[in-house]
Amino acid sequence: VVSGAIEGPTQDIVSAVYFLRTLPLTPGNSFELAISDSGRVYRVPCRVVAEKKRMKSLVGRVPVVRLDVELFGEGRPIQGKGKMSIWVTTDERRLPLKARLSHDLAQLDITLKSIRHDLPAQTAEVR
Repeated sequence: VVSGAIEGPTQDIVSAVYFLRTLPLTPGNSFELAISDSGRVYRVPCRVVAEKKRMKSLVGRVPVVRLDVELFGEGRPIQGKGKMSIWVTTDERRLPLKARLSHDLAQLDITLKSIRHDLPAQTAEVR
């Protein structure tokens, strides 16, 4: 945990999803995100994992990569055991199709439900 001045790109948990889309999402790549939450900055590891199957989604059955974000654990934004994964398309849009947060108590699935075509290119709406 780092406190004090923020150095370099730092995101909150939600904007980190959009920031991840700008990084090279080649399977096997790993990087560390600086995530700010409740006045603290956490260094959160993230790993890009290849998915063998295409994901069924509102944009069809598309190839994706899975981003495993280590949001849970000692020195992380969320204490305790858990897992967070985000599935992003491999095309130039890098649409975040699905996210899953798993914890001992529950599992939360978030799925992209609509895309507004009247907005500028590359803009998607999550409901």
